[in-house]
Amino acid sequence: MKREQVAAALQYLGDRAQLRDRFQRATTLDQPTDQDAFDVVAEIGAGFVPGIGQVQAGRDFERSRRQGDRLGMLLAGFGMVPVVGGAAKAVQKAGKAIDKAIEARMFQRVDNDFDNLIEEYGTLKDAKGGRVLNTDTARELSPDYIADRTKSADVHEPSSTFIKQLYARRLAEPTPPGKVPVVVFTAGGTGAGKSSGLELIEQRNPAFAQAELVYDTNMNKFSSAKDKIDQALESGREVKILYTYRDPAESLRQGALTRAMGQEKKYGTGRTVPLAEHGNTHVGARKTMDQLREHYKDTPGIEFQAIDNSRGRGMAQAVEFENLPQLSDNAQLRGRLRDELEAAYQAGEISESTYRGFKDY
Repeated sequence: MKREQVAAALQYLGDRAQLRDRFQRATTLDQPTDQDAFDVVAEIGAGFVPGIGQVQAGRDFERSRRQGDRLGMLLAGFGMVPVVGGAAKAVQKAGKAIDKAIEARMFQRVDNDFDNLIEEYGTLKDAKGGRVLNTDTARELSPDYIADRTKSADVHEPSSTFIKQLYARRLAEPTPPGKVPVVVFTAGGTGAGKSSGLELIEQRNPAFAQAELVYDTNMNKFSSAKDKIDQALESGREVKILYTYRDPAESLRQGALTRAMGQEKKYGTGRTVPLAEHGNTHVGARKTMDQLREHYKDTPGIEFQAIDNSRGRGMAQAVEFENLPQLSDNAQLRGRLRDELEAAYQAGEISESTYRGFKDY
């Protein structure tokens, strides 16, 4: 293989963090929503390898069972036969790869026009001058996404990469005048009302309002959350984590669906999230909070706050973590999410495109 081909392959595979993310997507029992063409081709090929194919079949059966996907369970069952298993894998993965052309265009902007992209990001309303770092907001830097917000998965990786690089640059710079060296992290599932929770706590706690950076994210995975927190602590900043709880079904109907329809009315298309991923963000964020609190319990310079946003509009309150319910990714939760989606569709609250964008069963 030529040197140029090797270099291109290494560049495509990415750094160790990307490899770790690919491994996590391949092994998790939850259905990943951000697989790209490399992931898809690798999994299809592995499906034809005796031993590996059978392990994949067991994993895929559990993924499908969690989502109530009977067809997926049936196809996974064929995985017990190596060659048939590979063919079944190809059927399962067909059509799930992201649009690499869209992703590549966004990555090109991040790689070749980073400084101008930072300036453009700072002009976006939700970025608040660049103080708030949010992958969802960074998607707005992609013309492809602006044209069709159902393409959110296609620009996820480059948008996330941009925010991570911007975060590292901000941490390497001195704290701006008038701000304090504090990084605030939001946490909570999609549609939980994290922005409202932040506004509430900023009104009551000046340390939150004067923080130089707000990293607006779900924090539904311990390893990535820990990495970001450690970056802030190592830079000499203090860290404040604000977790906002809201019932996942309520967050769907009154949060994520409402937001998608608001965007659709304003822009023509709205950002959608598959139901499984919506549930995963809520369950994962609650679990991650307990893990982080335990991990950093003896670490100075870090503070955890919780907001209960399940008490009705305008009734959110700061609470103790112990007073918030644990969440489980089970059939009951998935059934409730489906019921809410179907009810919203039947009531005419959401459009066909929004309905299809959330429906993953």
